[in-house]
Amino acid sequence: MNKKELRRRMIGIRKDIPEIIREKKSLAIAHAILGSKEYMDCGKVFCYLSYKTEVSTVEFIKAVLKDGKRIALPYMEDNENMCFIEIHTLEGLVRNSTGIYEPAFDKSSVCTPDDDTLVVVPGLAFTTDGFRLGWGGGYYDRYLSRHKTMKNIGICFSEQLVESLPTEKSDIRLDRVIYY
Repeated sequence: MNKKELRRRMIGIRKDIPEIIREKKSLAIAHAILGSKEYMDCGKVFCYLSYKTEVSTVEFIKAVLKDGKRIALPYMEDNENMCFIEIHTLEGLVRNSTGIYEPAFDKSSVCTPDDDTLVVVPGLAFTTDGFRLGWGGGYYDRYLSRHKTMKNIGICFSEQLVESLPTEKSDIRLDRVIYY
């Protein structure tokens, strides 16, 4: 199965998970991240804001804010690059051209990743050994390849796990995948 077919299949699988189950699994995943060594050892968290049927990150983001750690959300700079903008609340986010909410761009709030940074990575399909299939834009793979000192964790529902994925040289293997 090629990447396009697999994306379509995984979107359908994720849509078929009842909302109440997605919510319960999302909370379990959030608790697993919050209890992880990667989270406990980091000072900054870069996390996506969930969209539609993705693993919900809202409660996780609220917990990070409550813990007093720095947190940043992705901002799409152009058709190839993203940066992460620090937030202090979930209020005031702006819907971008793809319908995803992101922080308004503020150059002074752009976060620089380092070895004290944990990035939580979304995807459509994952292998347990850290490979992922995203939407095909390559944003996370490009970002992770430029910032190799960060710790990274992919998160997904167990239904999104696959035995193997078609990979390319540009695909970045994640440090860990947390699923429920």
